[in-house]
Amino acid sequence: MYMGGSLCHPGVKPTSMSEQPTANQKPDGGRDTLGGRMDRMARHAGVGAQFAATLVIMTLGGLWLDKRLGTVPLFLILGMLAGFLGATLALLRQVSPAGKAGPEDEQQ
Repeated sequence: MYMGGSLCHPGVKPTSMSEQPTANQKPDGGRDTLGGRMDRMARHAGVGAQFAATLVIMTLGGLWLDKRLGTVPLFLILGMLAGFLGATLALLRQVSPAGKAGPEDEQQ
């Protein structure tokens, strides 16, 4: 028996298709443009590339130092750990909301 609500959730008014946001529309009503999506994709790709490059460079540097000094796993492991730590800190700095605030925002 139908009581005026949604068939799945009794008492909930069904929404029309015009009230629901489309795939390229933000929930607050603003439109998400192709340029905005491309900017976000480029930023995320850059963050990933920076993470990988930092890790690879530090690992190769540790491997090179191990070959020169004859301490086979020591600097390789230290280079990997330093690369992972540095890349993670850079990643957190770039994606955290606190990192996006300028000095004028902190004074308020």
